[in-house]
Amino acid sequence: MIWYACKKCGKRHGRAENLSGSMVFCECGFGNRVPWSSTMSEPTAEESPAPIPLPLPPPAGRPRPSIPSIPLPPRDFDDSRRGGRDEPPLSPPFRSKPRKESRRVNPKFCLNHDELPTEHTCAHCHLPFCSKCVLDMQGEILCGPCKNFKVRGMQRPTRVTPLSTVTAVGALVAGPLCFCLTSIGAGMQSQGVGVGALFFGLVGLLLPIGVLVLSFWALKDIESKPRTGGRALALTGTAAGLIGVLWCVTVTLVVIVKLTQQQ
Repeated sequence: MIWYACKKCGKRHGRAENLSGSMVFCECGFGNRVPWSSTMSEPTAEESPAPIPLPLPPPAGRPRPSIPSIPLPPRDFDDSRRGGRDEPPLSPPFRSKPRKESRRVNPKFCLNHDELPTEHTCAHCHLPFCSKCVLDMQGEILCGPCKNFKVRGMQRPTRVTPLSTVTAVGALVAGPLCFCLTSIGAGMQSQGVGVGALFFGLVGLLLPIGVLVLSFWALKDIESKPRTGGRALALTGTAAGLIGVLWCVTVTLVVIVKLTQQQ
């Protein structure tokens, strides 16, 4: 143990040796740093305070003595907020969170600068702005937030429309079927069955026409929706449909000419 005295009141203190160099505050409020070695002698048994004896429990059969209650000082309540002196104080009223008032837009002045008159209107949000708050982007007058939204949309990757894929698959299927049907019709015409030849020719003509309708629909969908792809697939279906229509029309005309010659 390291024993030292307070530099202000002179009271003796004792701390363990591992606390040397630490700051310890005395009961008088003065801070003392624990020295590296004792500066006072160790107190004798006579100088050490006697421990306070703990109260013994009462013997069996005797009641436990009651502890006198200490009266509490009266609290300073606000009598205007309670009904009577003996009633507890009322809780403070509940206050809801104030709502933010919606800002009214004056069409005669800029939305960001209240002191400047309106010079332009955003093409997307249709709000009034001055010339400092808008810019011309691809022929449109846009404000800052609308410009950022459009730029983010332009940076997104293109998406192939399902209709263009269906058109390409339909062109691959309709081409061989159209060729097979017209070949069957030409064979029946050579055998003298003119009605069957015309029937297979017309059925073969319906397939490329359907592919052409799908391809035109797919191209229209691509033009109307931004950031959509699949134009090459739709054009492939258009080319295949045109070739199929020309092939079927040619074969059908040849069959009709031969039937008229036979008659």
